[in-house]
Amino acid sequence: MSNYNSTSDLKKFVLQKCGELDDGTSEYDSRVITFLNRAHQAMLSGGAELGLDVGQPWHWAVNKYPSVLTMLPPVTTVSVAVTQGSTAITFQSTPPSNLQDWILQVTDSPECYRISAHTGTGTSATLDAAYVNASSSGSACMIFKIDYDLAANVLRLVAPFQTYRNQSYYNMVSPNIDMIDPSEFGRTYPVGFLMQGTPEKFAQIYKTSDTMTPRIRINRIPDQILRAEYNFIPVPSDLTDSTSSIPVIPPDHRITLGYYAAYFLCLDKMDSRGAEYRELTKAGMMAMKRANQVEKMQGGQFYGRMIPRGDLQNSNKRVWGGTY
Repeated sequence: MSNYNSTSDLKKFVLQKCGELDDGTSEYDSRVITFLNRAHQAMLSGGAELGLDVGQPWHWAVNKYPSVLTMLPPVTTVSVAVTQGSTAITFQSTPPSNLQDWILQVTDSPECYRISAHTGTGTSATLDAAYVNASSSGSACMIFKIDYDLAANVLRLVAPFQTYRNQSYYNMVSPNIDMIDPSEFGRTYPVGFLMQGTPEKFAQIYKTSDTMTPRIRINRIPDQILRAEYNFIPVPSDLTDSTSSIPVIPPDHRITLGYYAAYFLCLDKMDSRGAEYRELTKAGMMAMKRANQVEKMQGGQFYGRMIPRGDLQNSNKRVWGGTY
């Protein structure tokens, strides 16, 4: 038990620290697992409710391999019949795929409409609002997708998306798609003015409350099928009162998880020891942060060296007329 390897070990630790019997007779016995799960997820999230700034990605918690998002080019090969004042539209030929949640922009019209309903690859679809321009029996259009759902159970993204396509002349080395604030995204990249090309920015616009699936929006319409990779910390599996239930937290930091759960239990009991366990949890979280930083620094090529000019660290930096 001294290593606090399993959830069962940690449960006994929490009960003992809170002055409760660990033989199953405590009135808090069944609630400790709830507090451990709450603390487990909070630690993976960065412990913000403790007033700490430890939102860095825990390398030991990131998904084993990057997840892949496939971004799709626009559909420009179908025409559409639209009626002013109606949400019903009709494609003049069969679309190549289901277009629900795609954006429709009729040629020479500035308005963009979201396709709110489309079954299979049928020719009938429904817009999110009534069409405001003049009716047409067959207008050319562009239909594009800029909103994508990521993997389920994403606790938090930990790095930019990475692509294998050049975004521009000035960014030809390991292009990233960087995350920005949704409000800034909306002001900078209005849907009706998006250009085609490799995206450079994205915003997280929504996350489901049940499956924790984020929905993102990209700032360019891909002009070809595009593969993008992303890393995230998954929502941890629920801990159970079992010796086979093992927290994601590394063994040398699991005692911090125990103190965190003990803090929650003391709050529930109105036990004054909760303040002490809160401080021990904060100290443990800061130790985790330092360990995470030291490991990353020691693995870098400049560890232990003084660099007088930071710009010299990037040997691939592009300048006008070449590289240095």
